[in-house]
Amino acid sequence: MESDRGSKARGRSKRKTAEVDAATGEQRKTKVRVNMYLDLDIVEFFKELARKPGAAAYQTQINAALRQVVEDAKSAELPDVATNLRQAKTLIDAALGKIKSSRRG
Repeated sequence: MESDRGSKARGRSKRKTAEVDAATGEQRKTKVRVNMYLDLDIVEFFKELARKPGAAAYQTQINAALRQVVEDAKSAELPDVATNLRQAKTLIDAALGKIKSSRRG
């Protein structure tokens, strides 16, 4: 695989191929190298967490925090199933009421 080192092209990223997670046996997401600026206190916070015994690397923890934000945003976009069912029941009840009244009248 081609090394990420020495690549200075702006706007282009090197991708690592998907790997299998040894712990879960699931295929990991493709990793992409990015260069970005983060606030110092953010980096220090995650580095401090990473110093704890058995903790993941700080970059991994930042990735996990970002993934949680994405998953939360995606779940917020999903329609509330209970609300949809209540709306459907209301529509069905209204349709049944019209059917019953038309049969009587």
